[in-house]
Parts: sequence; structure tokens; C-alpha cells
Amino acid sequence: MTSALSAVATAIVLQVGRCRVETASREITGPSSPRVRRVTPKAMAVLRLLAVAGGQVVTRESLLAGVWPDSAPTDDVLTQAVTQLRKAFAAADGSEPYIETIARSGYRLLVPVAVMSLPATPDAPEPGLRPTEAGFSAEPPRRRRRVLRRWLLIALAVALVLAIAMLSWLLWQQRSQAQAASSNPLPVRPYRLLTSSLETETHPALSPAGDQLAYTAVNSQQERSQIFVRKRLANSPLHALSDTPLQAHDRLPSWSPDGSQIAFARFHADGRCQLMLAAADGQQPPVELLDCSPAELLSFDFSADGRALVIGSFSAQPGRAGIALFHIAERRWQPLDYPRQPGDLDYNPRISPDGRWLVFARNPQLGRLYMMPAGGGALQPLAPGLMQVRGLSWLSDSRHIVVGRRIGMEARLQQLDTRQPGVWRDLGVEDAQLPAAARQVPMLAFMQRRSQSGLVRYGRDQPPQRIYPSVGSELAPALSADGQQLLLFSDRSGVPAVWQGRGDGRGALRLVLGLQPDVRQQAVWDRNGQHALLIGQDQAQRSVLYELSGAGTAVPLPVPVSSQILQAAYTDSANQLLVLERADDRGRLRLFDRDRTPWQELARLDGVSQLRWDRSRGRVLFTRFDRPGLFAWDTASGQTAVVNTHWPTRWRYRSWEVSADGSIWYSQIAAHCRNALRLLNPQPQQRDSGQDLRCLDRRLAASFGGFSSAEDGALLMAVAEREGGDIGLMPLFDTAEAQLEYFSK
Repeated sequence: MTSALSAVATAIVLQVGRCRVETASREITGPSSPRVRRVTPKAMAVLRLLAVAGGQVVTRESLLAGVWPDSAPTDDVLTQAVTQLRKAFAAADGSEPYIETIARSGYRLLVPVAVMSLPATPDAPEPGLRPTEAGFSAEPPRRRRRVLRRWLLIALAVALVLAIAMLSWLLWQQRSQAQAASSNPLPVRPYRLLTSSLETETHPALSPAGDQLAYTAVNSQQERSQIFVRKRLANSPLHALSDTPLQAHDRLPSWSPDGSQIAFARFHADGRCQLMLAAADGQQPPVELLDCSPAELLSFDFSADGRALVIGSFSAQPGRAGIALFHIAERRWQPLDYPRQPGDLDYNPRISPDGRWLVFARNPQLGRLYMMPAGGGALQPLAPGLMQVRGLSWLSDSRHIVVGRRIGMEARLQQLDTRQPGVWRDLGVEDAQLPAAARQVPMLAFMQRRSQSGLVRYGRDQPPQRIYPSVGSELAPALSADGQQLLLFSDRSGVPAVWQGRGDGRGALRLVLGLQPDVRQQAVWDRNGQHALLIGQDQAQRSVLYELSGAGTAVPLPVPVSSQILQAAYTDSANQLLVLERADDRGRLRLFDRDRTPWQELARLDGVSQLRWDRSRGRVLFTRFDRPGLFAWDTASGQTAVVNTHWPTRWRYRSWEVSADGSIWYSQIAAHCRNALRLLNPQPQQRDSGQDLRCLDRRLAASFGGFSSAEDGALLMAVAEREGGDIGLMPLFDTAEAQLEYFSK
């Protein structure tokens, strides 16, 4: 090994391509992302071996022997380590690939490696060696002692000089790092976590002064969720807001403006829902304010004076279709007067701390943000595009809001200036949602998710089988009708991408190149499994409908729509396609004849959120944004019919599938079963017999991204192999330098 490669092998800090690698802490940072990516010790050991090879191929056998010398690992552990490195480098520097796979051989590093820091060692003989072994010639004993004494004094002097030099270098390095950090503070994590249990903590709420935090803690053993209140410190005492009944769930805490009370929702196992009010100190039992429906997307906030609650749409109750005030003392409703259309779902209303403005999300599954005066009036859109909203909150300045937005395969916290609509600033928190800011101070709480999903195949009369395992997230698997081909979305390469493989999990997945997918909608295969429809984006971030061949070639289709494409599906006719497009804040379903140029519209239906083609009956099945349930549309006659009045719910509107025999399955969380399938169109002999509910997994829940079925009855689902969440806290200053100073202290 050359001296340069020896330096690489022992370096503390490496420059790999454009990324900085801290080998001791196993952290990777780069120019594309300020966030630190930490890899496992085994992944870092693999990176060291690849770096030492100097761009040469390192065989899989050499890597396995060098990193796992005392065990007999499978190739999967090496594949996962390389995948983790690729994801870290892709997130830190997305300009080029860093690691290349050499077929049937091994891997090699494609970027140069340089040593940024080396441990200094004095040039002295190894301790414990005799003088002859250290390079001295044999001499008489007396002279040998004089020589040893002289060398010992020289060594002590050299050691003293090195110690002084090292101390000076450390002081200089500390000052240089402080100066560099002040000029480029992005690598500093701008938040800290207040909880770290194995359970899920969610729905945070900060008191007006920002000194107390309320949040929901899930207790899976007792099958209930409680709200706890604590000081804004990591190890401060906490108390339960109320004594929650068993198998009940208290959620959605909201502080009154004076900090003395907390409103929250209580969901019971029997389906009841109550809006409650409790003293913040937990010394008195809560009182019930009103009944609600568990089918509602319940959302509320206090008015600026604390005398009323501003509550989002209650679409299931007559006269409560829009945002309204509920006066607590009088138990009186007061609807707000503002522009809206029948069927609009206005969610998560938030009053600004100064009491002047109200923001809300319209159709939050895939809608947009609006602002209006707190008492009602004209609407001002805050963002031009549609988005999936995962919570929103005003900041203390009554000018900025923070929104949890679904972007790609994760949720991001982004700040918006209401005076500059459409201009977003990312807050640098990975996979976070449900922001909750204090009214009086620039402090923000949020939930940071812990999630990892994988594909599981559920065959008839067969145990569940995990296929194509990875260390990332897998979403929206789509099986061809014969079950032979599979398309899915995965971030195993570091960024969300389309992957193609076999439906039985054999062989390897292939990356579909040249396609940036919209991961909200799974691919749709035609009847013969020869082609599939996918929604993607072009370089200008405009939606494009692609048709993918079985060989993996994607071709854009000339769909004659000027708005965003939300979904598409084949019909029984090869020349007819169904396309769901954005129409204002909702979806419009259109049937096209694509044999004509331009495509000719044959029929349309408004208000659609999701669709499936039912081959068994030649009809369209669909859901709506404005209410729960499943509906059918006959494209020939234009008639619609109700299939189910309760499911799917409006929030899980993508979690259903129609099988080849016409059975409609809905994925949900049921009592004592985290992953259950409900048959939405049971036969008369199945009704109320228990055959319409099938438990797939009592412990692990399915993701919201949809699932797929094959003609043989097999199901393929993305299952949350790891799930949970912690509560984070971060100050929101005007400058990044102020953040750095705060966290340094």
C-alpha cells in the first residue's frame, strides 16, 4: 500500500468527490444539502475500503471479508451498506453518481478521494523496542546509557515542542471552525428533539409564551392515546391533561390565548367523537363542548380573545359545511361569510396571533392554502399549486406561516411569507410535519417521523413474504394483471425513482431512467401487462403522463389538458384512456379517445379524487374529496351510483383496490389489527358475517400509497416496517447566524 493510500486508510476527515466525510462520527455532508447524513459503521468501513482502492474495482468477496471478517454474511448486507452510502452521497451531492456497480464482480468509487486531516505522530522509535531493533548499533553498556539518555532528552524536548504546537494548532483550528461556521452555519442542526421513546408522540402544541408543550403520546399496549403537558425542556416533569379511558384516543391539543386551557378531541372505540376543554394544569376533569363524527377531518383553533373555537368544515352535518365559530359560553354556532362552493372541505383554520387574519387549507388531501380576514371576507390564495398539507401554523409575527408539505416521499416544514405568496423557505428538518408555533415568541414545535417501509406479498394460503428489501422507503406497488411484472416507487438510490421488477420478488430491480415520478399515484398496467401509465414531471416541473413499455422505455403522451394531471387509467378499449386533472381545487375526470389527433373528449365527471377501472363490470369506480364513500360511474350513460357510504374515508382516499373478480378491498386500521382489509361490496351471505374484514398484520400498518392485486388473489402492499415520531423544537430567528449563536450557547 502506498503512503497516500495509507493516509486514506487512517484519515479522520476525507474529501470524497465534493462531499466531506467525518470517519469517526460517520457523517457525510455536501453542497446540495445542509443536513448531515450519518451512515452505519459497516457502511463507513465499506467506504474506507473503496477509498483505499483508489478507483479500482473491489470485489464483493474482498468487501465481505474485510468488513465482516468474523461472520458469514449474505450479499444483502453489503448491498444495503452500499445503498446507504449512495443515498447519503446523492442527498449531499446530487450532481453525479459516486459508487458504480460492476456486474458479477464488485464496486468501485467514481470520484477522487483526498485527505483533509491526518493524525500527527512524532517520528520516534516504537516503545518497547531494544536500541538495536530501533536502528541503533550495539555499543558498550556505559556509552549505550549515555546515548539512551541523550535520545530520551531529545525525545522529551521534541514531545514538548509537539505538545505546544498541537495546542496552538487546536486553538487556531477551533477559531477557524468558529469563523467558518459563522459564515456558513447550515450544517448545524437547527432543532432538538424533546422526546425519544419507542412509541409515537404526535400533535404538538406550544403554550402562548412558549414555555410549555402539550403533545399526544400513543400507548400501544393499553390501546389509547393521552395528552401530556411538560415544560419546554428535554427531561422536565410532565403530567397527563386528563384520565383518558381505555381504548380511547385524545388528540389535537390547542392552547387558549391566555395559556390556561387546552381544547382537544377524544375518539372512542365505539365510534363516538367529542370536542373537550380542560384546564392546562390537569387539576380538573375536562368538560364536553360538542359531539363530532370520527369520519370528519376534525380541525379547530381558539379565536384571538379565547371565547370561541374556530372550527373547520363539518360536511356531514347540515349547516356546518364551512368554517364557523363555536362560542364556548353560549354553546352557539356562528358561520363565517366567505366565498366557497358546495363540497369544499376547509380544514385546519388558524387565527393569526394579532387576531386579524385566518388561514386554512381547502381540500387538504390535494388542495391549496387561502387567507382571509378573521371574521370572514374575500379569499387570497397563498400558493399557486396543489399540495398535500400536513399541518400549518402562524408564527408570532402574524406575517409568516409554517406548513407541513408532502414533497416526494417525505413531509417538509416550509415557511411562507403571506406578503409574498408562493415563495417558500425550507426549514431544514428531515421528514417533519404538524408544525405548532407559540403565539408570543419565535418558537416552533413539530413532529419528526421515524419511518421505513418495505414490500410484502400476501398470497392465498401462503405466509407473508417480504420482497426486494431495502433500508429506505417503498411506495405504491403496482402489479400487472397476471402478477408477473411490478412497478414501484423507492428512494433506495438516494432520490425517489421508478423501479421495475418481477411480481414474485425474484431477480433484481431495474431503475427506470429519465423519469421523475409523482409518487402520490401508483402506476396502472393495461390488461395484457404490456404497458403502464405513470405520472411524472418534466424539467419545468410540469406534470406529464408517460406510457411505459414492459422493456422500461417511457414515452410522454400528448394529453390535451393545460392543468395538472393527477391520475390516469386504461379502460377495456385500447384507444380510450381516463385522465384525472386538476380543476380549480378539485379533480375533473375525463374520458379521451386517443386515436384522434388531438385527443377527443368523450365524457367528463367533476369532483373526483381517485379512480379505478372495474374490468369485471366495465365501469369507473371513484371517490370524492368532499365526502367519504365509494361511487360508480357509467361512462356510456353518464349515471353515477353509490357503492359504499362510509369507506373509503376522505383521508385514505387512495387506499383501495378492485380485484379481477370485482371485489373492492379497502385498507384500514381496525380494532386489534393494524393492517386490515375491508370488503366494500360484500355478497349478501358475507354481510355481517365477519367475512368482509380480513386481518393481514396485527402489528404493522400499511402505507397510504395504495396497494395492488393480481388475478390469482395475491396482494402486494407497502408496509411500515418502522414507524413512530418524536417531538422536536426549534427557534425561528431572522438569520441563520442567530440560530447558530442560540444553539452554540
